[in-house]
Amino acid sequence: MSSCVRFSAFLMALLLATAALADRQQDSALLNAATAGQLPQVKGLVSQGAKVNAKDRNGWTPLMRAVEGGHSDVVRALLDNGAKVNVKQKEGWTPLLLACREARGDITKMLLNEKAGIDVKHRGKTAFHLAAESGCKDCLAALITRKKDKVNEKDKNGATPLVLAAKEGHADAVKLLLANRAKVNERSKDGWTPLLAAVQGGHIECVRALLAAKANPKVKRKGVTALRMARIEGNAQIAQMLQAAGAKK
Repeated sequence: MSSCVRFSAFLMALLLATAALADRQQDSALLNAATAGQLPQVKGLVSQGAKVNAKDRNGWTPLMRAVEGGHSDVVRALLDNGAKVNVKQKEGWTPLLLACREARGDITKMLLNEKAGIDVKHRGKTAFHLAAESGCKDCLAALITRKKDKVNEKDKNGATPLVLAAKEGHADAVKLLLANRAKVNERSKDGWTPLLAAVQGGHIECVRALLAAKANPKVKRKGVTALRMARIEGNAQIAQMLQAAGAKK
């Protein structure tokens, strides 16, 4: 091979490497702009050719970063430019799961309108479970509109969204779930019902809503009644509510 040919090959390889580096830098800049919610920068980078579905080393895309940060305008811009709505990162998070975990109601609606998958799970929990845990009433309402039959689905521990919402004290989420036929006396694998979870957490408004929906006031877990649990936790008001509903001991 002549020196001229070798030099040409070297030059071509150098140019390709330089172009690849520039692409990576541009993609990295897009990820950073999406994370920070910088809409003008995001639009500019996309128009310059940055890859809208580029991933960092952990599998996060610009869309995921924007969803996690609650940057709805950036989410909209990325979706309009072809961002994949059902992409997963290495740990199994999808944009919809992140939106429900972070209680982003407007973004949840946006993603569902783009056909985000509702049945995907992260460590045994669906979007319904994560929305219930975060107390995002808007997230739950949007999910229920699409798949009301999933309102009583159990996570890997046998907990329904209602149990999780009650445990965290999210009264509005509890009321919404109850209004959509959530099972009020359903138990998790380790024996927690929504009422027991609410009593143990001292969540008065959740207890009130659950009792109004005919939760069993005499329910027990491992021999401990809801009333005794309320007394152990030192919550006299909840104890009175349970007694008024028929609990005896």
